[in-house]
Amino acid sequence: LREILYHTGRFVYIADALDDFSEDVKKGEYNPIAERFGVFAETLPEDILEEVVTTLRHSINAVRCAFDLLSENENTEILRNIIELGMENSIYTVTKKEN
Repeated sequence: LREILYHTGRFVYIADALDDFSEDVKKGEYNPIAERFGVFAETLPEDILEEVVTTLRHSINAVRCAFDLLSENENTEILRNIIELGMENSIYTVTKKEN
């Protein structure tokens, strides 16, 4: 459960930073992706965007692996759907916005 919560929180933090990237840079506000990669242009270079997406997918995989160790119950299928479809869809949504 600790791994699920850690990687879900990590995913949300990074996805939110990606979603807010252009606006944060434009306003001169803190953005962890801009700070990490030293990119302060309003558009992320493709190679950095790919690295951020890879990081997000690593978090999804970590959540999935930890989730598979739990006992199944009446919420298993909905939670699996959120992990496998919802989180991936979030990546699609923020990367299309960023592009």
